Order: sequence, then C-alpha cells, then structure tokens
Amino acid sequence: MNEETTLDNLEELTELALRPHWAIGLAEGYMQRGAQLCTRDGRRMGNAVVAGFETRGEKTFAVAVTDVGTVMRLTQGELAECFHEPKWLMDVVSHAGVQRARIAGETLP
Repeated sequence: MNEETTLDNLEELTELALRPHWAIGLAEGYMQRGAQLCTRDGRRMGNAVVAGFETRGEKTFAVAVTDVGTVMRLTQGELAECFHEPKWLMDVVSHAGVQRARIAGETLP
C-alpha cells in the first residue's frame, strides 16, 4: 500500500466518522438527487433537499424542497446562488419537507 492510498483511506474514514446520522452518502455536487442544501441566507429561504429533476425544453431544473415543504424548481446556477455546495446526501422519501409537500398535494419527481 502506498502513501497516497493510505491518505485516501484516512480521508474516507474521517468522512465516515463525521457523517451526520441522517446522511446516506457524500454528495458530488448540486445536481444530485438527495443533495442536502444548506441555505446561504436564512432570511431568504431555508435549508432544502434535491428531490428530483425536471426538463423543460433544453433546460434541466432541480426540484428542491425546503424543510417546511416549499417546492422550488432551480437551475444549477440558481442552486449555487442560494445554497452552499452540498456535502451530504440524504434519503429524499423520509425528508420532512418532502412529506409535507406531498401531503399538500405537490407532485414531485
């Protein structure tokens, strides 16, 4: 085993040790189902999760649902403007905001 492999393993173990109880994995960017989105400005909107995607014409929109159930359709640029780069993935089905949105009659992807 070389030094680089050892450092990679150490980073992976560190991530696992620091993983929140609700996280199901590491995010690889904004446009990933389950990406947990931390708001940049809590006065504007709350934290959210990417629940899925919709395509309109040639544009792809992430369907983001806040913790209180507000549904937004945002481009990757808009996600980057509103939220910090996601680090964790979460289970979309068990997300409280997704459940609230469905109870309110929202159709989610």
